[in-house]
Amino acid sequence: MKLIHASALSLGVAMTLLLPASSQAAGAETAEELFERFSGTSALFENTFSVAHGTNFDPVYNREWTQIRRLNLRLSPVDELSLSAGIGIQRFLFETWTTLENETLWEDLTLGATMTVPTPELPSGADFPLYGAFGVETSLPTSKASRAETLIVSPAVWGEGAVTVPLLDGWSWGYRFTAAPRIHEFTTYAYAAARPCSPSTGCSLGASTDTGWLNTKLQLTHGAYTSITTLKEMLSFTVSMDVVYGFLYDKSPSTRWSEDILSTPGNPQGGTPTNLTSSFIVDLTLSPHESFAVGVGLWTPGSFRPNGGWYNPIANRWTQVYVDLTFYPVEFGLGVASLAKNAAAKKAASTD
Repeated sequence: MKLIHASALSLGVAMTLLLPASSQAAGAETAEELFERFSGTSALFENTFSVAHGTNFDPVYNREWTQIRRLNLRLSPVDELSLSAGIGIQRFLFETWTTLENETLWEDLTLGATMTVPTPELPSGADFPLYGAFGVETSLPTSKASRAETLIVSPAVWGEGAVTVPLLDGWSWGYRFTAAPRIHEFTTYAYAAARPCSPSTGCSLGASTDTGWLNTKLQLTHGAYTSITTLKEMLSFTVSMDVVYGFLYDKSPSTRWSEDILSTPGNPQGGTPTNLTSSFIVDLTLSPHESFAVGVGLWTPGSFRPNGGWYNPIANRWTQVYVDLTFYPVEFGLGVASLAKNAAAKKAASTD
């Protein structure tokens, strides 16, 4: 989604709120209160750059520059519940492991719901706010990679808890667990396709469907993070780490070959193969206004090396630097309407 489209949404919100009260829909809820329920709607503009691929002419070593555009609609019917729907596109500006330079790829469509839960009251005088939430998120196969692996749907459930230490504007420590079954038509991929990897997308399934493995039937993710804010919550510094266990489909029985022959060298006794990936992020974000934020950071995906070793999970040849711009068009429209109303009120007061 281009910035001009998000700006048009902001302008529409502002113009609606500036209508006379008699022109707005009747009811207990005002137009402003209705739009506030959508204030979490955001548009993400992200650029990522590889920094450690070396100078080898092999395409797998080439520099990468990827652009991501994502729209996330969010509605809060009540304070404790939010509903979301998101989709994005990615464009490769440098040819790397794909044969289609400058190809634009759709991401999967996601539908989600988040519910915050009541946390226990702390003793009098304690200043360590607690946070708890759980939710569901469903991914539908609108991406080329998901269609290549014959994905039907991927429903995920997650739970999160955090505590905030009273340092500066708050120092939070949190943990999140996610279980995501992946339901496919077939246990193996249908054809090779590039799978976009980025800080906002992750890379737990690999950069391509052509991995030589069966499809992943279940992913279990353990995520830990710490984030500290300052300057009246305008500046935040976050460090996070996710570890993902992927469980692949069982091998199909064969009447001709024994299980030992069908098995991979890393799994000589047969059974269900399991792979392990990680994602490490160091992020610095500035939010000078509620309607937009700018972030820069370092993202490192980790996985097994081809020789069976493990890439450094903190920094390796796949590490990327990214620059994010997150724009909240509804929040921006609310701000514009508020400024216009205040200006009109001052003008009216000065003429009295």
